[in-house]
Amino acid sequence: MAKDIGNSMQVSLGSSLPTYKAVLFDVVPYAAASDLLNISIASTSTVALLITRCYVSYDATAASTGNVYLIRRSTANTGGAPQTITTTQASFLSGQAAVVQSDTNDAASQSIVVGYTAAPSPLGTPQLIDGAHITIPAAATPSVPVTFFELTFANRGSKPPIIRPGQSLSLSFGGNAVPGGASVYASIEWVEVPLLSLF
Repeated sequence: MAKDIGNSMQVSLGSSLPTYKAVLFDVVPYAAASDLLNISIASTSTVALLITRCYVSYDATAASTGNVYLIRRSTANTGGAPQTITTTQASFLSGQAAVVQSDTNDAASQSIVVGYTAAPSPLGTPQLIDGAHITIPAAATPSVPVTFFELTFANRGSKPPIIRPGQSLSLSFGGNAVPGGASVYASIEWVEVPLLSLF
């Protein structure tokens, strides 16, 4: 039986832990996009991030297909003209981005969330958590249904991906060509737990 760490293994039923979500909508990725979003935690932090959900979908001018990856890195990226994403909704790559707290009474997230307007330089050892090949419909005259990349963790008694101090999590398109007129919707959700609570 999984050890209970403040209901963090039961987030689908309601958790008392601080929960956050990085949200992108109507975002047009840069050409040959690699990492689009990166969530890191300082090496000096006393908390870790437990990833609970990831969602990506998009359309484009013409129907196409695309690859999406969720990657854990041993350190944060550098370069790539990063734009810090905060709880104040702001313009990002022709769309909008924000970090959302499930409860505004919770403390601000200890993570650092950035979006990239150019390809960053990944550092350290990458570890692919998951990936998918998705169908992208034409926005004006969709002839195929929207498919999406969705991962929900910690809902089957298994341990979710953990981002420990000094590590980061990237939402990546793998450097593949971005379809013309692409418009991306994406979100990554996580909870923050004290390091002493991890098992």
